[in-house]
Amino acid sequence: MLIVWWSYVAVIGYMIYDALCNNWPARKLWSLYAISVLTDIAVEIVFLGFGGLYVYYGNQPLVIIGGSVNLPLWWMFMNNAGLFLGISLIYRYRHLFEGWGSLLILFVLPLTYVAVDAATAMPAAFAINSPGMSPILTQSLGVLTCLFCVSVVWASMRFVLKR
Repeated sequence: MLIVWWSYVAVIGYMIYDALCNNWPARKLWSLYAISVLTDIAVEIVFLGFGGLYVYYGNQPLVIIGGSVNLPLWWMFMNNAGLFLGISLIYRYRHLFEGWGSLLILFVLPLTYVAVDAATAMPAAFAINSPGMSPILTQSLGVLTCLFCVSVVWASMRFVLKR
């Protein structure tokens, strides 16, 4: 599973980096973010279908596929917001990642992923850990988490990439 996840991060991350090198405007970068979310959904469906390789537990908001798969959409927003921020920082400060500095990339991507999770996922975490919560509040917290993730992508474009 880790090999596929790393491959996903490498392929989507390279696509984002290449788009930045080719000076894509913000509108096209938003399209790329949307494509990365949709691609992540496909990857997750495959893994969740492997007989319980892993599961999303608790009162998940925004479950787009239920049953044995139980796929919550908010995770896709968060996964890709973290990746987008990490690649944006690597692009912006690419001069620091030359030569031996390229090893720092091994730390930047996981740290930005964890930072985005910490900064955006609290509403979803409240829903997940509150089994008696009303469905409307559960879904609202999932939407709020997605909006926080979109704001991370917006801030990456605005403040890191200056677009």
